[in-house]
Amino acid sequence: MEDRREAGFSLAELVVVVAILGFVMAAIVGIYLVTQRSTLVAGAAEDAQVLARAVLDQVASDLRLINSSRSTATGAITAATATSITFLGDIDSSTIIGGNEATLAATAGQGDTSVGVTSSAGFSVGDQLFVEDGPVYENQPIIGIAGNTLTLGGGLNTWYARGSIV
Repeated sequence: MEDRREAGFSLAELVVVVAILGFVMAAIVGIYLVTQRSTLVAGAAEDAQVLARAVLDQVASDLRLINSSRSTATGAITAATATSITFLGDIDSSTIIGGNEATLAATAGQGDTSVGVTSSAGFSVGDQLFVEDGPVYENQPIIGIAGNTLTLGGGLNTWYARGSIV
């Protein structure tokens, strides 16, 4: 009789190996899923922090520049608490003063201490007159009002064309 030895693994051995590999793969997939989830959460938290930092940097920059174009005796920030801030400013670059749109009625020359405006409604003695013509602007205190003519506390530093924003 011939002794036939066949090389290989028995069915029982293969079933045991497949079962062990299944458990190992399940553990690896579980670790992978947990790692992916924590990476996504950490990435979202980092994105939120970066965005918050950018917003706070912009707010801080804007607050530092709040009084750069308009000087007042008390400053631009009129009230501040831990949860709010109140400030003076033309945040929408409008030409409306007290519900009335106003511009220079005529060219104002350098050194002029009075200017004509299209309407003096909304202006009061003691207010700061902000004059702007493109990139050129300045502030002058209003010390008198007669009709549509505003008397200023000092002479203008430069000339402003008719229609300049006030």
